[in-house]
Amino acid sequence: DYVIAVVGYGDDTYVDSLKRLCRELRIDTKVFFLGSMQGSQKREMFGVASLFVLPTLSDNFAIVVCEALGAGVPTITTTEAPWEELIQNNCGWWTEPTVLGIGRALTEFAKYSPAELCNMGRRGKDLVLKKYTWANIADQCTRLYRWLCLNESRPDFVLTRRQC
Repeated sequence: DYVIAVVGYGDDTYVDSLKRLCRELRIDTKVFFLGSMQGSQKREMFGVASLFVLPTLSDNFAIVVCEALGAGVPTITTTEAPWEELIQNNCGWWTEPTVLGIGRALTEFAKYSPAELCNMGRRGKDLVLKKYTWANIADQCTRLYRWLCLNESRPDFVLTRRQC
């Protein structure tokens, strides 16, 4: 009962091969390639999404994961992005960057009821509000500078060598 919206850009040859594969598998009425989206378009897409998947092979933060969580959308991404918090906060799946890993996460997603997914989305939104708002980031910067410049106590988000 789901449709898949592939949002973003990529190599034209690769995208064309994916479209061809969708036609061959006769799923081209369920998979839509929408191109890049920004601003209100992206927010509208998150507003209707049941799940967000970022199957990345390398990402240093993946801000789009933060955006999806902030919109209350359960999320799947790979261990190539630093989003272990998906597991810790039960708001998504953090899996190995393989077809099998992402397939397992999708299978798990399909087992959840709409109410359970809504709760996951709420936990993701709470995580973003607690940790990733500009006010929180500004507070962390202030605490960091006070520690570095004024010799105040080390903030809890600064790891020691032993913790790394």
